[in-house]
Order: sequence, then structure tokens, then C-alpha cells
Amino acid sequence: MGLAQVGAKRRGRLLDSRHVSLSPRPGKNGGVRAVALAFGLVGLAIAVNGFEAAPTDAAPSALTLSVEQQTYVIPSGRLHTYVPVRFRISGATGRRVEVWHCRNGHYGPSDVWLSWPPCSSNDSVFGQPMGDSWVDEFGDAGRYQSFARTTDELSNFVTYTVLDECRWTVIKDEQSFGHSEPGMPYHCNHLRNGPLELRADDGSRLISTGYGSAGRNSYYPNRLSNPDMGFGVGDSYNRPAIGSLRLKLGPKIGSFLIHVTTPNGMISTFGHADFRVSHRNRLTRVHVYSGRVTVTAAFAADLDLGDWVERVCKRQVSFRCIRKVPRTITLKRGQSRKIRHR
Repeated sequence: MGLAQVGAKRRGRLLDSRHVSLSPRPGKNGGVRAVALAFGLVGLAIAVNGFEAAPTDAAPSALTLSVEQQTYVIPSGRLHTYVPVRFRISGATGRRVEVWHCRNGHYGPSDVWLSWPPCSSNDSVFGQPMGDSWVDEFGDAGRYQSFARTTDELSNFVTYTVLDECRWTVIKDEQSFGHSEPGMPYHCNHLRNGPLELRADDGSRLISTGYGSAGRNSYYPNRLSNPDMGFGVGDSYNRPAIGSLRLKLGPKIGSFLIHVTTPNGMISTFGHADFRVSHRNRLTRVHVYSGRVTVTAAFAADLDLGDWVERVCKRQVSFRCIRKVPRTITLKRGQSRKIRHR
């Protein structure tokens, strides 16, 4: 495969991931809205056949990039929301400028002149500023590293942090794609393709293996007493249906209506709970360490949960009402259940 083909493959992943609505589906999600600008540089990336040589006679850099503040918070909302981040550039003197953003990783010094500079986390996107001051919108939590470049000059690097309402922090990330460095913020809406361990500010823990996903507000525009947060285990449609997820819920994450979906059924809960869900060889296993959960043995049961709470439960999230969902039982501390494929 030639370098141009590799670049085209990488571009396809990034553009697809950054502009897909963050309902959990296979792929890699991203957060900066720059699709029109990305298409504008596709021709450039192919024309240089995958890389550009670094200039050898460039003068000391006068190109300077700055960001307005160090920390941004994505506002909570029932739809996917963004936070505007304002940048400024000086020293461009009328030249065409590209600005590159790396989430939860860093750029290598030998990579910054490549047509699509690779980020260590495989999450690299770009924009083309209009003027000396502009705004990009970010929809994923993370620690970002950005730099600007012209055809013959590099700017300084700037770093800044974007947070969302989950306030996850990476403890360990061994995913094959989208690897984040320890200590980095992690986003509510995400896809998982390998071992991942997160901790939230409220004490919540997430320990995951295999394939899965997470996403907020699956049931919008339903108005529930507790906004929802969904997790998928072994739910990647173009990958093996294998995965496990242990969730220990603190007060913030536990305030959501949590629903975990596997190919065989759905597990739901809220409040303080600690439980594990795994799926392998068409068999789903559930074990409760503390608290309680409901288990529904039906494919795609999560698609009806929001409407059930809206209409039957009168928008009030409660175990008493949710356990009335057909084919549903309640598990308490120390109890386990297997859900077989039907």
C-alpha cells in the first residue's frame, strides 16, 4: 500500500469519526468541527504523496500560536454539545496556515512536517484559520496539543484541557486504536476496542476489555427524572462480539439511568451500584457486587427503555417500575445471572 493510500485511509477514519453523532457505533469519535477544512486539504495530502520535507533554511520562528484559556468545560445538555475554543496566530504575514490538534497524546518532532502529522493517540485533526483570531468547537473531553504551520515555518506548541460532565480520567489504556496516555481526561461518549480503565472525580470506576461503547442521552427528547447514560458490551457490529465491563458507580455517574446492552439483553440501574457484565460465545453473564440491577433478557431492550419510563413510569426512574418491563428480573448483592442467545 503506497503512502498516499495510507494517508487516505487515515483521513477517512478521522473525518468519519469527528462528525458522526455520538450515539455509540463502531469507529473512532472526535470532537472538532472542521470537516469543510479537512476536505480542502485532501488534495494537498495526496499531491505530496504522504509527506513533505522539512525546510532546511527556515529563519527562527516568528509564527506564534496561543489559546485563550487553559481549561474549558463542555456544557451539559440532552443533545451532544460543544465548547468554543478561541485561538490566535501571529507572524503569519498573509501566508496560508494550518492548525493541528492532537487529543490525549502528542506529536513527535519528526512528524510535524508530514502531510497528516500522526498523533501518538491516533486522534489528530486540523483546521484552517480565517484571520488572526478564530474559534474551533470541541465536543470530546481530553488534553489537547496544538501547533500551527505554514509551508516553511512551524509555530510553538500549546496545550489545554477540555472537560465534560463525566470527568473520567484515564488510569490505563491499552486499546489498539485511540490510545490515551494515563492521567488524560476521557469523554462520556466513546468507543472501546481493548483494555481500558477509567476513574471519575466522584469515585466511579470503569474497567473494560474487548469491544464496547458509551453514550449520553440516548432517550432524548424523552424527559426523564434521571438523564440516561448507556454502555455497550460486545456490541461492535463489524468486530467479534466479545467484551466485559465492570462499573462502580459514584454519586454523579450513578445519578444517571444506567443501561448496559449486550447482544442478548440489557442491564439497568441507578444510584450506588457495583456490577460486572461480560459477553462471549453468545453468552452474557451478569454479577452484582453491591447495590442492585435489573436484567432484561431481550435483544435491543434498551431501545424501549426510554419510552417505558416516559409512559409507564410517568418519567420517574424507579426500580419498582423498571422491573415490570417484560422478561425482567432484579439482581441484588452477590447474585449472578446468565443470559443465553435466543
